[in-house]
Amino acid sequence: MGNVLSRKLAFWKKPTESINIGIYIDSTHVWCFTKHGVELDAPQRFTRDEGGLSIFKTISETYPQARLHIILGQGCYQLLQVDKPQIDEAELKQALIWSIKDLVSTPVTQLHLDYFSYSIANNNKLNVVVSEKAMLQQMVSAACEQDLTITGISIEEIVLSNTQGEAEQARLMLCHQEGADLLLVVIKDGELCLQRRIRGFHALNAMSKDDLSYGAADTLSLEIQRSMDFYESQSRQAPINKIQLVLGERGDDLKPLLAQNLQQPIESLNIENYSLWLAELALEEFSQTEDTEKVNL
Repeated sequence: MGNVLSRKLAFWKKPTESINIGIYIDSTHVWCFTKHGVELDAPQRFTRDEGGLSIFKTISETYPQARLHIILGQGCYQLLQVDKPQIDEAELKQALIWSIKDLVSTPVTQLHLDYFSYSIANNNKLNVVVSEKAMLQQMVSAACEQDLTITGISIEEIVLSNTQGEAEQARLMLCHQEGADLLLVVIKDGELCLQRRIRGFHALNAMSKDDLSYGAADTLSLEIQRSMDFYESQSRQAPINKIQLVLGERGDDLKPLLAQNLQQPIESLNIENYSLWLAELALEEFSQTEDTEKVNL
C-alpha cells in the first residue's frame, strides 16, 4: 500500500466485466444497491449468517458474475491511530503489526491490516484498519464459490468521502447508525481529512426532543467545536464551511439546537436508511475507481 489512501483500502481487488453492486455489511445485516442505466433496482436487505455469507448465493442467482464493492460497517473492523514508524515503505505493514498489538484483543496473527494517512495532515500519524483475517477469507471464498468478483473492500469512514460537496470546501458530517457511536468526519475536495467516534450517543434515535434540549445538544456542540478546532490547528486549513447531519429524524430536531451554539451553516440530510445509503455510496466508489483506472490506461 502507499501511504495515502483517499478512496479505498486494498483488502481485495480483481476487476472483471459484469453488473456492479454496492454492498454494506455490518455485524447483523448485508445491504445491496445496484442500478441498470438510470433505473434503480429495488433495494435489498439480508440477514447475515455466521461466516458463510449465503447472501452471495442469492446475489449470484439474480446477478450472475456480478462485481461487488464492499463497505465494512460496525462490528467488522477497528480503526486505530498510531505513530508512523520511521522505516522504509516496504517494511511499514510488518512494523504496524507491532504498533497495534497492545491495542487489540485479538492476536495479531489472526488480523489483516491496512492503513491510510490524511493528505493534508501535518502530524506523523497513520490510521490503521484491522479486521479478522478469517472473516475476510470466508467472505472472499463465499463470493468466489458463486463466481462473483470482489473489486474492493473499504470502510464506512472512507466511503463517506463520496458524498457531494462544494469543491475545495471543507465540511463536517455527523452520522449515526442505530446502536453505534456517532461518526464525525471532515471531508475536503473529496478526501477524508479527519474522523472520530463520539461516545454517549449510541441511542440517539431513541432520544426525545426534551432529551436533546436539556444538555445533549450542548454536549454534542462542544464535541463538534473541539473537532473543528483540532482540524483547523492540525491541518492549518481554512475553517470548515458547512456541517451536515445524517441523523435520521433526530437531524431535524438537532439542527436548530446546534445552530444556537455553532457559527457554521447546518443542514440535515434526508437519508431515510443510512445502511442502504452506504451501499449506494459503495457503488459510487466503484464507479469512481473504474473511471480512474480507465484514465490511467
